[in-house]
Amino acid sequence: MSWRQGILIGFAGLCLVLASAIVYISSRVNDFIVETGPSGAFVAARQAARRNDSDSAGAFYAQALAARPGDETLLREALQAHLMAGQMNQAVATAQRIVAVNEDARQARLLLAIHAFKQANFKGAKTHLNKMSKGPFTELLAPNIHLWMALAEDDENARHKAVKRLARASVFTAAPLVQAAQALELNGEINEAQAYYERALQSGGARYVFMVLAYGEFLHRQGNTEKAEKLYDFYDERNLPHPHVSAARARLYEGQPLAANDDPKAGLAVAFAAIGEAMNGENRTELALGFFRVANFLDDDSDIITFNVARQLGALERHVSAAEKFAEIDDDELMYDAAQIERAQMLFEAGAREAALAVLYAAQ
Repeated sequence: MSWRQGILIGFAGLCLVLASAIVYISSRVNDFIVETGPSGAFVAARQAARRNDSDSAGAFYAQALAARPGDETLLREALQAHLMAGQMNQAVATAQRIVAVNEDARQARLLLAIHAFKQANFKGAKTHLNKMSKGPFTELLAPNIHLWMALAEDDENARHKAVKRLARASVFTAAPLVQAAQALELNGEINEAQAYYERALQSGGARYVFMVLAYGEFLHRQGNTEKAEKLYDFYDERNLPHPHVSAARARLYEGQPLAANDDPKAGLAVAFAAIGEAMNGENRTELALGFFRVANFLDDDSDIITFNVARQLGALERHVSAAEKFAEIDDDELMYDAAQIERAQMLFEAGAREAALAVLYAAQ
């Protein structure tokens, strides 16, 4: 039993706390009341969003939009609520409604591009990206999507352009550099890939588990096990033990590196997850959750991504939702034990102390 389990063993009792309140009505809401009458859904949606209750917010926004179906402000807020709640089908449907009102809406176009990419509809994804308005994040995210489409289509020219654009990214530098490095390795450009990984390392990438795992496996594949072990040591000295890092270290000793990832959906999922991790490191919790949600949408089999979605929900004090998400991780996954401990903690925070205790006993 770990020390964290020991701390949680003392949890007992059962009490789920539910709260609701509507405390603030802006002039925008007053206009809504005058013009449409059924203002309760809009007010409830806003209040649910303030409480980080995205599940309820999405449902209330849907009711409000029934009264004002073309209201772009409502549509954007509904899209955000659906995305944060992981309601991806509703988010995509809302994005389609937004672009009917505002053709170059950035967030909506980006989500539609990701949706098309997931379906291997690369022509559709490119159309959405081309119509999307420009901004710092689109300059970071669009090249990632173009990169994995180019790899999927074996388009050397598009791959080269995407790598160059990623190399110029001005935000969360380590994440795009790692993506570029992965593409270079897949193309057999090992020295160039090494150079990009080193740039990512120099920009502080060793703080982030997604970068550490990618670079460590690259080093292992190149036979540089000593440097890979030092990288894992650096990460472990600054963080709690991570199951995936421990597994990577074990592979070092066994001489069994993972093959380079050439799955477009999994590759793009890691790109979004890595940015989410970097955002979380800057305490941008809500934005981080949005990126992890997209990553989970692209690759719902990744236990490490699912774990991060759950952890972000916990950080936003959505304890029940976090516990439910932690429960999605199967008992044969590397993150299972850590997920059960976190799940128990979330149940305890929600007041379900007996349920928390039961989770811990079952995980022993």
